[in-house]
Amino acid sequence: MVHSTWTSSLAAVMAIGLAWYWLKRPACDAEKDFTTPVEGDSNIERFGLYAGIFMGLGLSITNGAKGWFNIYRTDIPEDEWFRIIWSYLGPVYLGILILIALWILIWPQSRIFRSRRFPHAYGLMWLVLIVQNAIAFAITGPYSNGKRSTQAFAPDSNSARSPSSLLRPYALSGEGTSSD
Repeated sequence: MVHSTWTSSLAAVMAIGLAWYWLKRPACDAEKDFTTPVEGDSNIERFGLYAGIFMGLGLSITNGAKGWFNIYRTDIPEDEWFRIIWSYLGPVYLGILILIALWILIWPQSRIFRSRRFPHAYGLMWLVLIVQNAIAFAITGPYSNGKRSTQAFAPDSNSARSPSSLLRPYALSGEGTSSD
């Protein structure tokens, strides 16, 4: 009963809003044409770029930390790590997002700004690459473990495996080594 009342109230509010827009459409279009520059608003573009990069890196860092904790700290279940990480990083991410918005609002670019809108775009790309590499190194572990993992795929000189048995994934464990 409560769900249907809430849904019908939401539908009524949306219908009223759409009707109001339809009736006032000429005034809305005139206001948009008057206040929006032809090239677009560079401040909205800046906010979109910085917020998008921040949110993407934030999710990558959160999921990377969750992966690291799931691999190297198995004393707590996977779902608990996700909750613990978000309890610490969630407020930090919200604070940084508010700082980005304040930065754009306090120091806006002029609407007639004719220079490069993102003069440090290369730095942002390097930031993303470095953070993604750091996450990958943290999760996959040190390179010194690579020798053991590559030896698992090297053919053993003492076994007589057929070429078709090398293509099957269970051939590495010693099962199915007889030729077909």
